[in-house]
Amino acid sequence: MFTLHHTDHGYHEVAVLAYLFMLLGFAAGGIWIVLLAEATTGAAVTGVAALGLLLAATTILTVMTKRLHHDALVPDNTTVEVGHYLHDYRD
Repeated sequence: MFTLHHTDHGYHEVAVLAYLFMLLGFAAGGIWIVLLAEATTGAAVTGVAALGLLLAATTILTVMTKRLHHDALVPDNTTVEVGHYLHDYRD
C-alpha cells in the first residue's frame, strides 16, 4: 500500500500542505475584503482563490482525520521519540 507518511519524524506532509493552504486562504480572504472596496475584477479572482484554498485545507484535514485515522495537527509518536521518553523519564 502506498503511503506518504514517513515514520522518522511523525509529521504528515499533507497536513503541512493543508496548514499552508489555510494560511494562504486567510491572507487571500483579507485581500479580497480590501479589493471589494475598489470594485475590480481582482476581487472576484481573489475571493475564488481564498474560497478554494480554504475548501482544499478543510477537505485535506477532514480526509486525514476521518479516513486515515490520523490527527493532522498532532504528530504521531515515533519509536525514536518513545525511546527518548522511556530513557529520560522511566529509567
